[in-house]
Amino acid sequence: GDALDEKQTDNESRLGLIKREFADHPSKGLTPAKLYRILEDAEKGRLKAQHELFDDMEEKDPQICADLGKRRQHAAELEWQIVPPDNADANEKKAAEFCAEVFAGLEVEDLIVDLGSGIGHGWANLELPWAIDGGKRLIEQPVFRPHSWFQLPWENQDELRLRDNSSAGV
Repeated sequence: GDALDEKQTDNESRLGLIKREFADHPSKGLTPAKLYRILEDAEKGRLKAQHELFDDMEEKDPQICADLGKRRQHAAELEWQIVPPDNADANEKKAAEFCAEVFAGLEVEDLIVDLGSGIGHGWANLELPWAIDGGKRLIEQPVFRPHSWFQLPWENQDELRLRDNSSAGV
């Protein structure tokens, strides 16, 4: 209950600095040594510079920007529907109908374009704001969160965490 009521990125004491920081633009003055350090840091779970470097590449290279933009837009324009599985029981049909109703209220093309940022970065993060409607919890329009807000804890590189002032993140 409580975890769904609080937006995970609204806690100012935890994320105030991260929301107000400016990108470092690591492509400025990029040298082989600097690139090595960026990639080495990413291997250790400190992803900020690597993601900012990719953002710089996409921003500065018109070919990369155009190609990624086309891929994202094509994906967003694909036909989609939510249907129950073959031989669905009543609960599965009801769940598929509910999910279709929820998605009908979202800007799905925007959602797909935001998810398309995972093409270059390897993943995309969208925060899911929750609401209650008719006694049911449902998501509202997901909110894209910048890749530079996240890190991987050293002890579990499969776990994505928000950066804070700790070594492991939250």
